[in-house]
Amino acid sequence: MKREILAVRRCLDFICRHMLTGNNGKHGMYERFMTDTKERSVCVRPDCNAEAARVLWKLRQSGETDDLAMLYENIVEWLLEAQRKGGDGLPVGTFPFYLVDGIGPDESLSNYLYQNDNGKVLVAMADLYNLAGDKRMEEPMRLAADFWTQLQQPDGVFYSQGVPGLQAACKGPVFSIWLALGLLLCGEYFHVPAYTEAARRSFARLDTMLLDTGRIQTTYEVEGGEAWRPASSESAIALYCYTRAYELTKDREYFRKASQLAEFLRGLQSYQGGIVNCNTACLEASQQNNENLCDLVYTQGYALMGLARFARLEDSYGECVRRLADFLMDIQCQGESSLWDGAWRGAYSISEKRWSGRADQGGNLLDEGGMYAIYTGWCCMPIAEGLLDTLGLAGGKRQ
Repeated sequence: MKREILAVRRCLDFICRHMLTGNNGKHGMYERFMTDTKERSVCVRPDCNAEAARVLWKLRQSGETDDLAMLYENIVEWLLEAQRKGGDGLPVGTFPFYLVDGIGPDESLSNYLYQNDNGKVLVAMADLYNLAGDKRMEEPMRLAADFWTQLQQPDGVFYSQGVPGLQAACKGPVFSIWLALGLLLCGEYFHVPAYTEAARRSFARLDTMLLDTGRIQTTYEVEGGEAWRPASSESAIALYCYTRAYELTKDREYFRKASQLAEFLRGLQSYQGGIVNCNTACLEASQQNNENLCDLVYTQGYALMGLARFARLEDSYGECVRRLADFLMDIQCQGESSLWDGAWRGAYSISEKRWSGRADQGGNLLDEGGMYAIYTGWCCMPIAEGLLDTLGLAGGKRQ
């Protein structure tokens, strides 16, 4: 068995052992596990489950057996059920932040509506519709695309006052880029010009945030939010989305911007292969600015996904991709605890060669990231998908 497949299998084994709701994920996959308290979150998030569904499908496409086919079905059915259909006063076509145990909202954050989370779900649904041929996705995609297209402002920001739970501080790139890609995909697949125009408005706004250094501005720089998200993160996500936009449209401007972002990320690659949080030129771009730390919750998986796709356009990036993939497989949890072996924790120190660092900057009381956090979506699933995306990639020899 290829090393990449084995790593993905180990990760999914961790998910199946500890992170599924009852009856093989009938109500979805839980969000995270904290290693310091040995507690699992009660949150089941649509974005995490959408990422998981795409990994499960890609694993089957790699030639593996269908032993996880029922898990794919359970997660997809839960995801589609979680979409708001109306009758409760909440926005039709959107997905809640989370559901407690995958069943219902609580009285605190469940009904929050985040642009980035919903964008990730839309992209994943579009992939399952187009690549996996899962036609169940068509109506949910249209509902979501209609809502976000109608909500979008002329400047490309996805916001409107009066929408229950909608994230108001949403001018940073992470709150636009996923929806931009999702709407671009919907516009292509359904031939709806309004979706494509909304996507291009959003990309045009993101273009203004790309700096001469090759990176994209952070949400922290734009409006002081997401202080715990390192500078590496939004550039990794932007690379993935710009590369996919080029693949879809063959617009050379998208390729040019993807090239800048890829070079910035390659410049952040450590001798071990991991992408560090920042360099000396962007220390002020985030409060998460330790140059020796590699963030796994917000960066590594999306960087691997983006670089693996870009390397198919520019084979000189093959070695960069292989080094990152090897680094992630080398540090995958093994022998730490039966509770989380097979997973990846949220932050790793290059200098100390161990898990290290927290994500408690800027009032992040949930510590969303850091050495004690194991996220299923955001972290484990994007890394697993990135490893699958490296299969068959030319260029770059293993050490």
